[in-house]
Amino acid sequence: YTNDTYSRSSVAGEALHCYDRVHRDFSNRPDTTISLSKFLKQKRIPERSFYLKKKIAELVILDRPRFDGLIKQILKEERTNRVNQQILSDRCGTILKQSDYLEKKRLAIAAGKIL
Repeated sequence: YTNDTYSRSSVAGEALHCYDRVHRDFSNRPDTTISLSKFLKQKRIPERSFYLKKKIAELVILDRPRFDGLIKQILKEERTNRVNQQILSDRCGTILKQSDYLEKKRLAIAAGKIL
């Protein structure tokens, strides 16, 4: 997966951009005792907004084809050409809670791919 896959103006592109930046900076923070929520406050990134984006970005990173299918499904169901970030995040979160994804997440965290 590369960051250029989705335009930054899209919900997915914006989520990936924000997540990648936080992931990179948080992983390389000088003071490793700082928690993620404290780190987000320091960077003036609203926690609620980050956690919405986090679910979206993690599904893109873990299973790109499933994510693309989800986008198509939401656009069809909602009969719109714009994806609502809250709806997308909720649906990604539901998928990420499935047992096969819990294992994928665990392995990706161990490999440093996700937070």
